[in-house]
Amino acid sequence: MTMTAKIAATRIARELRTSETEIDRALASSAALLATMATASVETGEPTSSGQVAIMRLVKGLNSLTSARSDIVRVHAELLRVGEARADFAGGPSDCDPITKGSFEQLNVRIAS
Repeated sequence: MTMTAKIAATRIARELRTSETEIDRALASSAALLATMATASVETGEPTSSGQVAIMRLVKGLNSLTSARSDIVRVHAELLRVGEARADFAGGPSDCDPITKGSFEQLNVRIAS
């Protein structure tokens, strides 16, 4: 069965929101892990050098997730442009959730052509 443009747009929108949410969840869980690691170091009296390599790698991972989040916001903006050009999505950033709309503004992503 051939996918219609409307079905494709609906699926893409749903999967995009899922991707955005999952990246945010990964950021949150990684940040919580970092907080637990730092707290454990303090509360157990471990030397500062203990676990430092693991902490540095986790922070590097957080930086990568942050970059991925920026990229997915840009994907969202690009898909809006495509949908508007095809008239599959007549809304715009105002129809997106407030967090995503704010991300577009913070990243200075231009929605209009």
